[in-house]
Amino acid sequence: MPLLPRAVRILLAREPVDMRNSIDGLAAIVRAEWKESLYAGHLFVFVSRRGDKVKILSWDAGGFVLTYKRLEQGRFRLPAFGEDALGAQLDATQLAMLLDGIDVTHVRRPGKWAPPPAAEAMPASGGLVFPERWQRSMRRTSASGVSEPKGSSRKTSPSKSAWAASNPSSRSSSGLSSERRARSSSASKTSCARPRATRPGRVKRR
Repeated sequence: MPLLPRAVRILLAREPVDMRNSIDGLAAIVRAEWKESLYAGHLFVFVSRRGDKVKILSWDAGGFVLTYKRLEQGRFRLPAFGEDALGAQLDATQLAMLLDGIDVTHVRRPGKWAPPPAAEAMPASGGLVFPERWQRSMRRTSASGVSEPKGSSRKTSPSKSAWAASNPSSRSSSGLSSERRARSSSASKTSCARPRATRPGRVKRR
């Protein structure tokens, strides 16, 4: 079972429900009977009448998520409920033990250390101590190795242009090297175009 944020609540229903209810039927129970918000990201756990089936309803990223588990043998061990309570609040560990068939009421936990109330006081600016250090949205970055579409002109990076402007010697050396290459290519062309001289044959003396 993945770790859940502290703001996410896990609500276990006290009354069993008909497992033929799907997303709409279970959402109607949460909205009409429990008066809870469906879109807060909480996990709503429902158990069948026989105690061998469990459905978990939650909201995530624009849609409902429904998890369903059925035991082939045995029943889920539910905790004791109060008389006036709609159900019980569980944490992620208790939910994992419940789905694994462990009786949560007989599990003993050691005491946990808790920070003082002053340390738990949340700042007024959205829960962050320094919100100005965090940008609100990610910037679009181009992936490395992606080829540019045809017809797009490739711009020279500003770092290269600034380096060339600050180093005039590099520009002069590049100009000299290009001039030398042009001379060598013209010389090779003229040497190839020049006809090869033929040696005159020897005349035999009689």
